[in-house]
Amino acid sequence: MGPDETRAFAVDLREFRRALMDVGSGDDRLLLSRKRRIEARLRRVMVRTERLAVTRDRSGMLADHELPGVTLAVGDVRSFASVDRVSRHLRTGDVTDFWKSSPYLLNFMSDYKLKRELKATAGDPILVGKVDLSTLLPKAAVDAYEAVDPGNARLRSLAAETVGSGAWQLLWMPPALPYYEGRGPWATEAARTMTKRLIFSSWNVVPDAISVLLSYEAERQMMRSRGTEVRNHRDERAKLRGLLTIRRSESGPAGMSTFALLYPCVTLAEIADPLAIARDLRGLPAGGPVTADAVLTEARRRVDDALAPITRGATAEGPEDQRWYAVAPLLLDRRRWARTATVAWLGSKSAVLARPGVADASDGEGDEDGAWGEHVRLALEIVRDGPPAKLGRVPHDLSDAVAALAVGGPGVCALRSIARVLGRIKGTRPDLAAPTTRDAALLVAWGFRTLFNVPEVMTLLRGSATSDDAYWRRAAEEGVNGNLQAVLDEYVHLLPEWLGQLDRDAPVIAQRVAEAVHEAVSVKAVTYSPDEVVVRDGTLEFPSMPMRVRFAVRFGRDGTDDDKVLQRASSVRAAFNSPFWPFVLTSTSVGQEGLDFHTYCHAVVHWNLPSNPVDLEQREGRVHRFKGHAIRKNVAARHSDAAFNRRAVDPWEAMFREASARVAHREFRDIEPFWVYEGEAKIERQVPLVPLTREVDQLRRLRASLAAYRLVFGQPRQEDMVAYLGDRMPLDELAKLAERLRIDLTPRQS
Repeated sequence: MGPDETRAFAVDLREFRRALMDVGSGDDRLLLSRKRRIEARLRRVMVRTERLAVTRDRSGMLADHELPGVTLAVGDVRSFASVDRVSRHLRTGDVTDFWKSSPYLLNFMSDYKLKRELKATAGDPILVGKVDLSTLLPKAAVDAYEAVDPGNARLRSLAAETVGSGAWQLLWMPPALPYYEGRGPWATEAARTMTKRLIFSSWNVVPDAISVLLSYEAERQMMRSRGTEVRNHRDERAKLRGLLTIRRSESGPAGMSTFALLYPCVTLAEIADPLAIARDLRGLPAGGPVTADAVLTEARRRVDDALAPITRGATAEGPEDQRWYAVAPLLLDRRRWARTATVAWLGSKSAVLARPGVADASDGEGDEDGAWGEHVRLALEIVRDGPPAKLGRVPHDLSDAVAALAVGGPGVCALRSIARVLGRIKGTRPDLAAPTTRDAALLVAWGFRTLFNVPEVMTLLRGSATSDDAYWRRAAEEGVNGNLQAVLDEYVHLLPEWLGQLDRDAPVIAQRVAEAVHEAVSVKAVTYSPDEVVVRDGTLEFPSMPMRVRFAVRFGRDGTDDDKVLQRASSVRAAFNSPFWPFVLTSTSVGQEGLDFHTYCHAVVHWNLPSNPVDLEQREGRVHRFKGHAIRKNVAARHSDAAFNRRAVDPWEAMFREASARVAHREFRDIEPFWVYEGEAKIERQVPLVPLTREVDQLRRLRASLAAYRLVFGQPRQEDMVAYLGDRMPLDELAKLAERLRIDLTPRQS
């Protein structure tokens, strides 16, 4: 458009939007005329397909989700009174908005004027008398892993919806398509409907406070899960050394059971695939849901058949030889077709095989003569030459343990997932024995070793285990309980597209995918340091109070270009877009535009409402993206039969292919089912409103502005439109009016 036409368009647009504010009050013919002129001008330079038009109710899958329990407690009011007294004394302004948004302000407001003035006048006896220490973050309680009140109405509600729903018991997000019913906390309704939370706040104090308090409560629950007394102290945690060790003793490698947990066994990947077993069980006449116990029973039967020739002739005398648990997967690969490929792989100079993870001085990996190298050489000898001499009696539960490795062991599960996605991309059968695929699987498994060695995870999983040697089995069992194979299949399906690697060679894709999974699953906790506030000799002091965050973290920091901070932000984003921790991400406006957080999140929490409808849409658009979490849940709910078809290589590719073929409106084939797909899962708009506050009216006005904004370029959500126009005309006229007035830039079908 030329300058004159651009000016005319701007006039039409301004008048059209102004008239919308009085729509329905008189003759709308001029409004319709301007609408047609705007469409005609814009169609010369652009088209736009609105996601809202795809859904029957014009919601675009967006639904308002009320956060229950946003109510004030007595302690909240006492906290406000204390901070307000301090602020009035220091003349630092009204603290009401800060108090409504964040608990324990004097602990967390490190970069605010109120905190700076407080520290500058810490010796003022009048000021000291105005600080109510009982309303501050209680260090003694934190040190003892005691419950700490969230201290804020909004946070109390969020904590109940996340940590309080049992999410602290889950090490990864439940899959959108479980291959069988999970066990324990994975089998609850809360787990079935779970999604991560993306929180936006206007205040810089909020992300740190949310991250610290939610992460503390999740860690506290895990550390107390065994019912034993434990202290939240660095020295106490240091005693909880990793149980999945790679070490050596005077007689040679020790801890080969850990090696078995990590080992990508081709035979187990082939004979006891839980997806294949679930396909078989679904076809049985008995029908009914497929359970974890049923999958394990069938896996055990198949493992028994494979182990029979290996254990035949073993001694029946003496004590059970625990080495069988580690040796069995290697002997299975020795006996079957994978022997030659396994010998070649274990004897190769693969960089991943030589040093699968970050060097850990306690394990000695990375050193050619270290413990890991000795384990690899022993494994090579077993596959090449046979079992070590003088193996004792076979453990009575060997088949149980090996079946758990086959169904839930991270090395075997990663091997299947990577082979599946490579087979789908390259149009070939999955090659489980390919060296690059096994390298990738080992790197992924090493990331799980890091996860399982976290102190609170060890405490959670050990349960009734009476020795460290049993912990590797607890890790494998957790993989069974939590459908780890389905989790990795789903995540690995997404990664080549997410990483932009679809056109690369298979070895490169495998490496990039493995690096991404390893980084996400092994992300380390970060220490935030709110201030403790104490009084010594009549003066306020502010010693640092380090606290770990992992369950919930903040995204980025405003106005920084520090390389380390930016690198951390990138890692946090990658981890949030994975099935693993963090489950809650809190950001200010720095994460509001141009970033995607949708792969495992379809709930946006507007902790503080933005000032305009554009920002509201920008926030919610972060989780409404290509193959997002809600999309996959709905696709899986409707098209699971395609995944369980025996001809399907990649179950997710099969489900999306079927969903695409069944799209009802062909004009939306570029959007549905990849961007919008209706079902139970929705893009959730969550606004934790404190009753009787001005945010209640602010939300009503914002929804009205959003309805008018949507009318200008697209289709309004019916709920927003009703809220905006409901008091101006009969409800039965609203849909007709919206259809007449909307700016339609949908591409014309040829």
